Amino acid sequence: MQPPIERHRRAAQPPEGISRSSHARTDLSRRAPGEPAPRRRRAPRVPSWLTGCLVGVLVVSLALFAAEQLMRGYLARVQAEKEAAYRRTVEAHPFYEGDIKRWIGEYAAKNNLHTAFVASIILNESSFSPTAESRLGARGLMQLMEDTAQWINDQYLHEEGYTFRRMYDPETNIRFGCWYLGYLSRQFRGDPVAVTAAYHAGQNNVRAWLSRPEVSPDGKTLALSAIPTQDTRQYAERVMRDYAIYDALYLHDFNRGDTAIVDPALR
Repeated sequence: MQPPIERHRRAAQPPEGISRSSHARTDLSRRAPGEPAPRRRRAPRVPSWLTGCLVGVLVVSLALFAAEQLMRGYLARVQAEKEAAYRRTVEAHPFYEGDIKRWIGEYAAKNNLHTAFVASIILNESSFSPTAESRLGARGLMQLMEDTAQWINDQYLHEEGYTFRRMYDPETNIRFGCWYLGYLSRQFRGDPVAVTAAYHAGQNNVRAWLSRPEVSPDGKTLALSAIPTQDTRQYAERVMRDYAIYDALYLHDFNRGDTAIVDPALR
């Protein structure tokens, strides 16, 4: 028989399988009747100003994301429009490879003309059709009239076996037309507007316009806006526009870098 003290000690030990800490918590959880329950700790509250800042940051982030998407869409549309405009410009300004392009370059150089200028004349005269014929009887790529072509051949070019039907031949037409443009350039000091107006309306009309101070203050050059007749003015405006476009697209003698009228990035 164990002594009473040993029995008391054994009874005070926690049951097998229950840790002392668990037993301690069980004892602590007991409270006497009427004793108030211990207060539970509350989770710390987020200050309202911090909540507002977080919401603000979220709203701004969403707004920036939406703005970025809108900008991306806008830039994509602008790029697509630029590329479409470039394609339309190229389609409206053909510059054929092969013999026609070679003949334009060859006879332009022989007559001290810019290739882009000759190409712009051909575009506005015949749209590069060798068989074109106007209601007034002008023929071929550069739409030379019969009396003008005959005068060029009799006085200067002397092509053997010449007939006006030869103006349907692309090389002959370009040769005659470039010579005539070079002749007009010498008459009007290389002023492209005056040369273009003379090709359309005749050199005598242009000389008369240059003699009028209200049309040409210096008597040597002719401004597009000063050309007295509407049809010649509109013709010269188209030729000057297409002259610059041909240069920008294919030749780059004048249009370089950010001065080009056709975006270099689209070439």
